[in-house]
Amino acid sequence: MNQQYTGKSRYVPDYQEGAHRLLVAVACLMESEPIAAYALLDTASEWCVLPASVAGRLGYDLEPDAFGARRDTRFVSPDWTGPMVIGWKGCLDRMRFALDPGEEAFYFGAL
Repeated sequence: MNQQYTGKSRYVPDYQEGAHRLLVAVACLMESEPIAAYALLDTASEWCVLPASVAGRLGYDLEPDAFGARRDTRFVSPDWTGPMVIGWKGCLDRMRFALDPGEEAFYFGAL
């Protein structure tokens, strides 16, 4: 499935999420949730990270399987205690985006 979106979203500067301060927080709509969760927009982060708490709400099973096989992913992390992160690989490197601090706006579109 390939989806493309173009638009603008307001970002929240210095958003406090628990013990973490997100310098640039963007709203992410979860497919199974009618509300948005905030993610740290981090252009210097190599990967996106989905915390276990969010993954569980989306229906992902984070328990090891019966064979004890380790899952290696750079997206869903049961050990990550920080916020959801939108990083470079697999996300920001696949779109055009811009930030307008005057309007606190995050613009995005297809390459």
